[in-house]
Order: sequence, then C-alpha cells, then structure tokens
Amino acid sequence: MAVCWASAERVMGQIDVVVAPPLPVGISGHHLAFPDSLTLLPSTFVNAVFETGHSFIYHGFKRLR
Repeated sequence: MAVCWASAERVMGQIDVVVAPPLPVGISGHHLAFPDSLTLLPSTFVNAVFETGHSFIYHGFKRLR
C-alpha cells in the first residue's frame, strides 16, 4: 500500500486519484507449503479484479489503472 499512496501523492493536483484497498488473496499456490497460505484459481482472481473495477465504473469512475 505504501507504493500506492506514494504514487498517488506524486500526481495529486494533476489528476484525481483514489487508492482502493488491496485484494487480500491472490494467485499464490507456490506458497501453499507454508501454514495459513491462501490462493485463488487464476480465473477467480481475474474475475475478482474485473468485478472490483466494474464497481468503480458503476460509481462513476471513467479511468482505471
């Protein structure tokens, strides 16, 4: 999150920026040998990212990066 906030601060005043909360689970099957590791199927992760973006569009955002 620190990288996201630092990036947002660099462009504040030039463009409007929103920093969204991170997705708490990703594609990390290679970490499953470690206790408490979680992973998603690639298709599930892609759908989660897509649907999160769709929510922003629904609320009026025009540009996502």
